[in-house]
Amino acid sequence: MILEKLKAGTKNTRDINFHGIPLKLRLLSEAEILQCRLDTVAYAKKKELDEESQAAENARRQLFTVLSDTEGNRVADNIDSFRDLLTRGEREYLIEEYLFLENECLPSVPGMERAEFDDILELVKKSPESILSVSNTATLRRLINYLENQR
Repeated sequence: MILEKLKAGTKNTRDINFHGIPLKLRLLSEAEILQCRLDTVAYAKKKELDEESQAAENARRQLFTVLSDTEGNRVADNIDSFRDLLTRGEREYLIEEYLFLENECLPSVPGMERAEFDDILELVKKSPESILSVSNTATLRRLINYLENQR
């Protein structure tokens, strides 16, 4: 009940312009994140996807879930149609916009154990698209700072 009241006062959407068309992104719920992961695992088994392709598929499914027109209608009838619509660059642009939204809306969470950070870092190095599955902006900032300092 308290969480619902806190969330009610928070804007959880972001208006974006995608190829000249106004669209809206909204934050994923924990249930939606889980459902996207489960759907990705099932699809990956069926299509025999490697880890990188699975991460990209999970990102696509999350974007499909949160992206709508200004009236709240999905931008595609189903995930297959959505998958066919996007290029890699477009997917990356939409991921970036989603991460901006998340950064605006979610409070930072205190740091984590070094081993947990190292695990996330290795995953992102192997599969850059997996960065969308990082669940808080504090971790994303830490990853970005670490990777930038490695250059």
